[in-house]
Amino acid sequence: MALADISEANDVRSVNANVKHNEKPLLMALLHVSDGGDTRPCFFNGTVHDNPDEKNLVLLASAYGQITNPDYALDTLDNRQITLTHPIQGNFRLDIRDEGRVATATANIVKEDTSGGNSVKATLQLEIPDPIDIELTLATQDGVQMKVTAAVKVSGTTEVSASGTLKEEGDWRQGDIAITPADGDPQILRARGSKGFMTQDESHSGCEGEWHY
Repeated sequence: MALADISEANDVRSVNANVKHNEKPLLMALLHVSDGGDTRPCFFNGTVHDNPDEKNLVLLASAYGQITNPDYALDTLDNRQITLTHPIQGNFRLDIRDEGRVATATANIVKEDTSGGNSVKATLQLEIPDPIDIELTLATQDGVQMKVTAAVKVSGTTEVSASGTLKEEGDWRQGDIAITPADGDPQILRARGSKGFMTQDESHSGCEGEWHY
């Protein structure tokens, strides 16, 4: 049997759940979640405890993550395209009692203005337990073509790379992306994505706006 208590205070939603079997306490889980606000990040913080006697709790696992509030970092222009107004930063960690820290993640998305355009670079670093680095760069110089480059590295060795150019055609950007594994031949992916949120009459029923790819 599981019993849960849900509450909210100061924009933080909390869940306290207790699991019992034949009235004997087994586990207790706590979760705190917030969607942030203004400059405050979104976050979650969860723990799972062994609960043998409802008094002496033993921590079994914990997880924590946070990311920059999208409402603060992103803005929508008059042409419905999304622009990055502030860097996006995020991190995550997972700890298990008998194994210590078993996973971490760090993410960053930054925009750099260049001559005639801009470049948006996204990086994701994982430790699970081997280090994995993922990089993605979207660069425009003439406002018409977007150059795409990406790479996935494991323990410092590039396992997969990708590159291509997406051309602007109406409300869309589309083109071919060449994906090359370290030990194989390139594969061509045909990519197509809307430049921004589609208007309501172009979206599915019940949606005010969508972004398509």
